[in-house]
Amino acid sequence: MGAPQENVWARSPGRPRKWPGGAVHLSIYVPIDLREEIERRAMARNMSVSEYAVNLMLRGLEAEKKAEKDGDAR
Repeated sequence: MGAPQENVWARSPGRPRKWPGGAVHLSIYVPIDLREEIERRAMARNMSVSEYAVNLMLRGLEAEKKAEKDGDAR
C-alpha cells in the first residue's frame, strides 16, 4: 500500500466556488467533434469546459426566451 491518494476533486481552501448558489452534476453525451470544438473554444478563453458549456447554455436559454417573447408579440 502506498500513501493516501489526494482528492483531486476537492476545492482548494480559500478558493471561491464557481457557482456559490449551488450546482448539480449533469452528464450529457455529445459527438466527439463537438466536444473537441468546445474544448478548443474554452481553452482560447482560459475557461474550463464546464464553465464554457454553462455559458453556452445560458446564452442559448436567453436567446430562446427572447425568441419566444418576440413570437408572442406578433
